[in-house]
Amino acid sequence: MGIQAELEALYRLQEIDNAIADLRREYARLDRGEAERKAYEEAKAAFSTLQETVKKLEAELRDAELELKGVESKRAREEARLKSGAVRSPRELQALEAEVEALGRQRARLDEKVLMLMEALEQRRTEEKEARQALSVAAKQLQAKIDAFNTAATQIKAESQELTEARKEALAKVPSSLLRTYERLRETKEGVAVAAVINGTCTACHLTLPTNTVDRARRYETFVHCDSCGRILYVPED
Repeated sequence: MGIQAELEALYRLQEIDNAIADLRREYARLDRGEAERKAYEEAKAAFSTLQETVKKLEAELRDAELELKGVESKRAREEARLKSGAVRSPRELQALEAEVEALGRQRARLDEKVLMLMEALEQRRTEEKEARQALSVAAKQLQAKIDAFNTAATQIKAESQELTEARKEALAKVPSSLLRTYERLRETKEGVAVAAVINGTCTACHLTLPTNTVDRARRYETFVHCDSCGRILYVPED
């Protein structure tokens, strides 16, 4: 294989490696939905907190209603005793009247407590409903972003596999000694070892090359390096 064929194979390898590098950068730039995931987790936490608050208020309301029911039942019994005439002792009557009054005050306090709990529960249930809706929206937005990421990642993977196969074919056409030079230059030249010469300019460092340098590269008599960046020069056929 002559120098021209080797350079063409090497330049093809460079194109493939550039494409693979581009795909890696594209993959790294993919939006994985971190913002949507954070919003979802926050919405989930808010909804969970409200759920617990609603459960707590429901339990407090049940306890208050049971207590109120017990007080009302006891007050009804004591009032019935008071009205029945069964208690005749003035001292006992006075004590029973005081008990009925105390139960009345306790009932009033419990009535107020139940009302406050009902109002608070209604408010928290409204907030819970809104939080549930917000969580649903956040979940859909996160899933949409995940789906978009998976679709793009699958496409990139497929393209990468094709390029990997093409790279194997290109590698087979490059002599091992030239390949070692290529890999060494790639490590020190930001991944670009071979630069095309377009209109007398090195496309890697974008500097104009001396005419004699371009001529030597065009003759394919030996491997010519850019006087500025040191990359291997390749002059594509017009």
